[in-house]
Parts: sequence; C-alpha cells; structure tokens
Amino acid sequence: MSDPSQPAMSPLATFHPFPRLPWELRNEIWKQSIRPLDRPGAHIFCLDLRGPEDVTAKECDIQCPRILSVPLHYERPCPPLDIGEKFIHISVPAKTLSSGPDGNPSTYMVDGGLWTACKESRAVMEYTFNHQKWDPIRKAYPAYWKLWKDTLLDRMDFDMPPPPPRSLGSDDSPPSPPRPPRSPRERPPTPVDPYSAERSYRPVPATAFFWSSPSLPCPPSSNELDKADHSTGQAPASPRYVTVLPMQDLIIIRPSSWTPHIHEGYWQAFEHGFPFGAEKYGFPGFCGWNGFAIEYDPSWGEELTKGATWRNDSTWLNDGSFKLPNGTVGIMDIIFNAVSNFSEHEQIKTIWLIDYRLKPKHNTPAAIGRLDSSQRVFHGGDGCQFVEVYRKFVESGGRYLDEYYTEGIDGENSALSQGSCHWFIEGFEVCMFGDLYDSDESVDSSYSRYPPHIGLLACLP
Repeated sequence: MSDPSQPAMSPLATFHPFPRLPWELRNEIWKQSIRPLDRPGAHIFCLDLRGPEDVTAKECDIQCPRILSVPLHYERPCPPLDIGEKFIHISVPAKTLSSGPDGNPSTYMVDGGLWTACKESRAVMEYTFNHQKWDPIRKAYPAYWKLWKDTLLDRMDFDMPPPPPRSLGSDDSPPSPPRPPRSPRERPPTPVDPYSAERSYRPVPATAFFWSSPSLPCPPSSNELDKADHSTGQAPASPRYVTVLPMQDLIIIRPSSWTPHIHEGYWQAFEHGFPFGAEKYGFPGFCGWNGFAIEYDPSWGEELTKGATWRNDSTWLNDGSFKLPNGTVGIMDIIFNAVSNFSEHEQIKTIWLIDYRLKPKHNTPAAIGRLDSSQRVFHGGDGCQFVEVYRKFVESGGRYLDEYYTEGIDGENSALSQGSCHWFIEGFEVCMFGDLYDSDESVDSSYSRYPPHIGLLACLP
C-alpha cells in the first residue's frame, strides 16, 4: 500500500541510451542475452560435398575454432575434409545470413552476435563460457599443439624480413648481415591428457567463425561505402562467431545430398576433422555421449518396401553392403557405415534420427510439457525442443512412442506403423544386424549389439 505522505511518482518520460546505463545494469542485460548453459543445445551444420576444383572457402564455411589468446591470422581456415574424389566443406545453413533463427533454429544463433557487438558483450561471453580456463587446456592437448605449432612456425617464416640486398656494381661492398635468429620456440608439452584433472569437461567451449556480408546494400551516403564492393554495393564481409559446447550439445548434420561418396571414409574424415570435437582442435572427443543427429527423410522407407526379401535378395552383396534395384547405394548402407566407424571407440552411444512428423497426442505428458526427467532434451535457438522418443534397442526401447503419432499416417499407433521412422529403424536393425539377433536365444541379450544405437527424436515447438 502506497504511503499518502509521499508524492506520487510520475511515469518516466525519457529512456536513457544504453551506454549511459550503469555498468551493473548493462552487464546484467548482456548476461541475460546469453543462452542458459545448464541445458543442452542443438546446432545444425551443413556438410557440402565439392570437387577438387572447388576447394576455396565460401562465405558460410566454418573456420577453425578459435583460441582467443591466439591472433586471428595465426590460425588457418578449417581445411576441407578429404575423402578421395570429393571434399567435405562444413558450413552453417545459408538462411543464417538473412532469416535468422526462423531459418536456422541452432542455439548458436541466440548469442553469437555478442562476440562482435562491443567490448563489453565480448568480455561477458568470454567470462560466461570460461575461455580463460579451457583455452590453455586445449592448447596443451598434444594433437592441437602440433597443429598450432605448425601454423605458428609457418607464420614466422612468412613474416621474417629478408636480408638487405647487396649494392649493385660494387665488388667491395660489405656482405649482407646475417639473418636474425628466430625467437626461441616453445617445446611441446608432455603428452599427457590435460582433461584428466578435470572432474567434468562437458562445459568446454568451441568458438568458431564464418565470413558473412550483410544482406542489405549499403546506402550511398554511408561512410562505409568506400570499403564496400562497388560492383554489388555490399559492405565488406566480417566474421560472425558461433559457440558450441561439443561435449554437451547435440550436433545435427545436414548433408547436401546422400550420395555413394558417403562411405566409411566419409565418416572417418568427419570424425577426425569436424571442428567442434575433433582431437586435433584440442577437444577430448567427437560429439561426446550425446552423439549426433540426422534429419529423417520419409522417402528412405522406400528401401524397405521395394525389397522383396531383406537379407536373401540379390540386392545384398558379398561385402554386406545394400544396393537398391537401380544399383545405387542405399541410405541404410550409409547409416551402417556410420555405425561401423563409430563403434571402434564406443564414445558415441547414439545416432539420432529426427522425424519432424512426430507430434504428441492430446493430453499426454509430452503434449502438456511434462517430460520424463530421464528423457534426453536438446533446446533449439527458436524455442523448439528435440525430445527423445525412442532409444537403445527395437524390442526393449520406445516407451515414449505411445505418446506420439506420425502426421500423414492413419491409425492409433501411427508412430510404429509402416512408413514411420521407428518402422525404418526396425527394418534397419533386422537388415543389418539380423544375424546377431538370430544367434542369441535370450531376448534380453539379443539386442545388445555394439553401439552406437539408433535413436529417435521429435521436434516440439
């Protein structure tokens, strides 16, 4: 209740500009603009296959994850991943440049602009993601040290000034002074895992960047027009930063196309060269325990409906690969190659398939937002949630499937019916690992094949 003895407060007629606000208030605004770090995010990256004649980095291509204490010119661009006849270029979705989070629901879109907004916002980002702690650990990682040292030495050779030339036409001119000695080079650290002393390395950040030019043309009166490209009227490209927690967040890959070039060598190059998790960039492993996700295409189910018999048909070759009737490589063979490649170290436990057709049924826990505490949930930048629907094995998993239906498929149990993503996973398991299942007599152990297993995610608004 207001005190009648005090004069009534008049409404504010002015709003002070942001730079005039107290530092404490500005700092709190910057902190509230950063994503919550206590929940896993979801990030989409495109994998573009290009030929050897097109290896030049394009505008959206991801550059190397930064060590903030290392100058930008000391770090090389993220090299394309060589898989033989083709190269894999990792980039952000093109809609990032124009449509924002509506076209790219990645979590890195939430706060990526704070790296370059001003000095205050950058300082808050560095403090929040704790780069001062994790960057020295990444630099001490033996695999990263070799990459960084080679880059630094190459840069030193390039920047070393040449000796002054001898005077022309003078035989008695003094010889050129000797080349100045290089600065002492650091010796590589002892090859000990620097992450072993950490209780948890889930919060280790990976901050990379890509070059971006604004989508709107510069006005003729702009002072930046002198720096712009006069042929297009565009301002010069500037770096845009993205930050990922590779040991906590979900990585969603979006290949440009599923072609025969996606073989086992494709996944090996992806594992050892992906800039958000590869050891050569100073990270303790690839994708962590959350694995990575692939967006499911309903047309993949045609591989199961066209084959008369899955394991005895002529489309199955002696090497175990699956061929469609037209002779092309099937998507199941591509996923099988991924399972085979990542099963060697057993770090990745799950390869997720995202089915955007899955919707929660009315009055189910998923519909009212009461998710099980044991469910995996990954949060997108536009407020969406990638929610676990099914994981582990076909027979023993899938306890959340009854709460969902598949759009476009009739029936009460459309989440399990023919044409659903779970139906595709079941067919994949039988086709690729049926011999393992048939050889076991116990139902409990018959589905205990080596990981990674295939899981299913729904995208909820």
